[in-house]
Amino acid sequence: MSSWPLLVFTTLGAGAAGAIITTYGTQSRDRRSAWAEVRLRVARAEYLAREASTSREEMMRALAEVEQAAFTAAVPWHVVAIYRSARIADFDAVMEQRSDPYNRRDAHSIDARISGRAAFRACEMLIRTLWHPWLTMPTRRIRSRRIRRFLYCGLPPGAVIGWRDERAARRWERKTIRNRQQSR
Repeated sequence: MSSWPLLVFTTLGAGAAGAIITTYGTQSRDRRSAWAEVRLRVARAEYLAREASTSREEMMRALAEVEQAAFTAAVPWHVVAIYRSARIADFDAVMEQRSDPYNRRDAHSIDARISGRAAFRACEMLIRTLWHPWLTMPTRRIRSRRIRRFLYCGLPPGAVIGWRDERAARRWERKTIRNRQQSR
């Protein structure tokens, strides 16, 4: 009995395995460096968002850099879109709050506490997606939808947020969304 079929199958199998490992091994290295670039760009955008001297053009440029790096790293579009919209809303709310120290804002403006919370959650979701893309996949859409709803709902007057207690903050988020939906 000849063993040439076994030799052919093992040769083809080893060649295919080597090609797959080489291809995906180099892609994973490139993808890891792209993820590191996204984290670097997000850190820069977050730093600029906290600076008082940052102009809107600088912030928009930093967010465009985050989008470009995320596109290169194959980050899902809706994760980047919710991060961008939440960060812009927070930046606008903080700038408005800085320009009006006596808090005489109109009722239609976004409160800085809501936008700050939404921007924090969106940044957290983006970073989690970079660290574990497959583990966060089942909850990504739900989280982004929840962040977007929370961002567009208003803050009830006189509300105080317990930022240290995570459970209380999530309860407050749910209550804010429910109150807004019932008032429509």
